[in-house]
Amino acid sequence: ANISTLTYSTNLIPDILVNPIFISLLLLAVALPQIWLEHKLSQQAKQTPQEIDFISDRHRVSLEVSDIAFVESNDSEVWIHTTNDKYRTKTTISQWESILDNGDFVRIHRAYIVNRRHITSLNSSSVMVAESELPISRKYRDIAKEKCSAEQNR
Repeated sequence: ANISTLTYSTNLIPDILVNPIFISLLLLAVALPQIWLEHKLSQQAKQTPQEIDFISDRHRVSLEVSDIAFVESNDSEVWIHTTNDKYRTKTTISQWESILDNGDFVRIHRAYIVNRRHITSLNSSSVMVAESELPISRKYRDIAKEKCSAEQNR
């Protein structure tokens, strides 16, 4: 059976097409452009400024996520503090935490989510963000220190 298969394959299929190295190179040539394209698109998505839309005082507001310095919860309303202004919204802080889940934001207190890129100083009990000193609660202290100090070291 081996002899008949060998003669059959050599008569109809050139030796190069059954060569494992050639097959590997062919598969690599097909797969590499796709991998490269996926990598470029993911880099481009990271570089593209993300915008977020929400309602503040019955007006539609559109902000770049990178402009948000911190989110503050005050009872039934939430304040979005940016580098230039602040906006009031009825969206809960837990919802904002899931909306702003891009790696730049960290929850430091039940009432605060901060943008790590806007932190100017950090100590064991508070952070300075946009000229505001925000407390770090015991519940979030370990993860806040880890994530915020990683940003400070960059």
